[in-house]
Amino acid sequence: MSLLIAPLFILSIIGLSCCIERFMFWSNIKKSHGKLLTLLYEGNFAIELLDLRKSWKNVPLYLLASELSSMHNVKRSIKGGYLDILLEEVILPMQKNNDLLLLVTNLGPSLGLLGTIVGLMRSFSGFSLVSEFAKSEVVTSGISDALVTTVYGLCISIVGSICLSFFRRWMLEEVFILEKYVSDFSAFVGCEALAQ
Repeated sequence: MSLLIAPLFILSIIGLSCCIERFMFWSNIKKSHGKLLTLLYEGNFAIELLDLRKSWKNVPLYLLASELSSMHNVKRSIKGGYLDILLEEVILPMQKNNDLLLLVTNLGPSLGLLGTIVGLMRSFSGFSLVSEFAKSEVVTSGISDALVTTVYGLCISIVGSICLSFFRRWMLEEVFILEKYVSDFSAFVGCEALAQ
């Protein structure tokens, strides 16, 4: 068995832990999202009317709403830039561990290929040391051991790529919801200011 199985195993553990953490993060957001949106819109965007739950502390929509609720006194000229910065800050937790998962996804096939090359080199170096009858057995067993690392590395890459595509899609959906909420909030505050 190749020496690179151990790094591939560590890489797969890191990738798996990133995927589990992200799936838990997104399931928490999706679980609380509908009720939170309803409460925010029914309460006319007032965060004070919400009953604070532990599960909402890290939800981007809750963070955005709590920041926006303190923004009534901000001057109109500053609001546009402030909203952009606020959106970027709220989006940041959604990208956590994505870079690490991307690194794992890219490193998997490379380490697998390296393991294959090392295994083939070992196999062919032992080729000259055995008798004529055992040569084919040495080469075939060496090649099968060497290809295990490639398969392992490709599996890491495939699982990581699938997870990353889900996470990116969910992030785009969340950003769309946040931007809609910001525009609705701005319209509401604008109407409220005109009424006064």
